[in-house]
Amino acid sequence: MEFRNQLIIGISIIFGWVPSLILVALACLGVFSGALSLFDKAFPMAIAFVALGVMGILGFVGSTSVCWGLKISYRKRFWFLLCGVGSLLVASLWLFNGSYIQLNLHDDATVYLFGYIFICPLFIGIFHVVLHLKNVGKVT
Repeated sequence: MEFRNQLIIGISIIFGWVPSLILVALACLGVFSGALSLFDKAFPMAIAFVALGVMGILGFVGSTSVCWGLKISYRKRFWFLLCGVGSLLVASLWLFNGSYIQLNLHDDATVYLFGYIFICPLFIGIFHVVLHLKNVGKVT
């Protein structure tokens, strides 16, 4: 059982936490640019950037708690992971849909980079949310 837990943590670090380092920088940039745009004409977009950025930062804190043992309560960690999954899902769909930029899906490097930066942390986050839901009766 201990080997399985260590393997899950190792895979979570490689495929979830490391790409999240890049994403948390983008989330901080989103919060900053959204806060600067709050007094502009693009108010709904500014609110969306601030909300997605804050949710992304909370998701990174939840991911850090899972991977590196940051001591936060089980319920907070669940909600932080859920915020991160929601933020990453919205951002991935927004990028993949072509609303912001058009991804070149014919280029292998673009597909691999998009998959590693966005899709891998999304699957790892969903996996840990499901694990939290399965273990909620054991903890509380």
